[in-house]
Amino acid sequence: MLFLWLIGLGIVASAVASYKGKSPYLWFWIGALFFPAIIILLVQKDDDSPAVENGAVYARACPYCKEKIRAGAIKCKHCHSAVEPIEIAIPGDDEPRQKTIAEYEEEARNYKP
Repeated sequence: MLFLWLIGLGIVASAVASYKGKSPYLWFWIGALFFPAIIILLVQKDDDSPAVENGAVYARACPYCKEKIRAGAIKCKHCHSAVEPIEIAIPGDDEPRQKTIAEYEEEARNYKP
């Protein structure tokens, strides 16, 4: 059954290639060999878990656009949605804590380039 699917995908790819003036034989093999791999990659679930290194969270997925953002971000740099910062572990602290918006604003005011 799988073999028939591979042949079918190859035929579809070669028909599209032939319509566009490309080599149908080459695209038959590309379609038969690579489309299953692409489908497998598309079906696999993305890992939305945050990146943790030495107990500190450095990135997470935006709940709206699913792009990677910093753990303490209050606004997504990709879709510009407001997000709640998540708990971050600061190396040297015994307990992870969550920075508040006021702390981020204070850091921004005190920032000197």
